[in-house]
Amino acid sequence: MGAVFGVFVVLALQGCATSPMGKAYDTIYSAAVTYDTAMNYIGEEYRAGRLSEEKKVEITEVATRYRAAVTLANYGLLGWKKAELAGDKQGMEKWIELVRVAMDLVEEAKEALTTLISGGEKV
Repeated sequence: MGAVFGVFVVLALQGCATSPMGKAYDTIYSAAVTYDTAMNYIGEEYRAGRLSEEKKVEITEVATRYRAAVTLANYGLLGWKKAELAGDKQGMEKWIELVRVAMDLVEEAKEALTTLISGGEKV
């Protein structure tokens, strides 16, 4: 999570909250917070005996996909910023596309994670 935080600090210092990059940053940050909150909830439910070992493993596997998608989006955002600073328009377009794809994966994994946590079975 340290690398994710580093990107957040860099972008926050840039003051780009209303730019496309700022909006992407906000979305990725929100996804990271959602992941942390979900994992804390899962841990609490498991320790309290309200979550079976099998269900915990199933949710953790989906959460791992979610975390990987958030990490991919984070690296895409970092590459986008580096390309922007270097004035590399083609590079920026490639990184922006990576961020878009990663965010689609984040949304897909988030839906699966929240469905599992809420008691549904959609994966």
